[in-house]
Amino acid sequence: MDYYLNAQKWAVGFKDKIGASQLLTVSILMDTYAHLGQRGAEQIGAAVSLRVKPPLDKEGAEAAWDGAFLDEGEKSYQSKIANRPDQEKLVNLWEQRIAPFRKHLAAGDLALKNSSLDR
Repeated sequence: MDYYLNAQKWAVGFKDKIGASQLLTVSILMDTYAHLGQRGAEQIGAAVSLRVKPPLDKEGAEAAWDGAFLDEGEKSYQSKIANRPDQEKLVNLWEQRIAPFRKHLAAGDLALKNSSLDR
């Protein structure tokens, strides 16, 4: 349980650091922390922040950052299986976990108000 509380605290802190404000961003960050650890999540966040510069307070900036983060996370998993093909199942699990995030992003539902997109 403490691990998820730590993930939540870290995600909220990182969200604040990049000037984000939406629940989708926190959810993506928490999921990444839970599966890749704090270091992995920070590495992806740093790489994305070079392309989509914080603060994310301009129109569309947070959605662009979230999309880039999901793409970068996918590249991270692809890199892992390039080195260890036996880990290919991780990419499938990653895609299943992020599919709802991508649906919310495509619908512009950064506040995660439309739960029908979670299916």
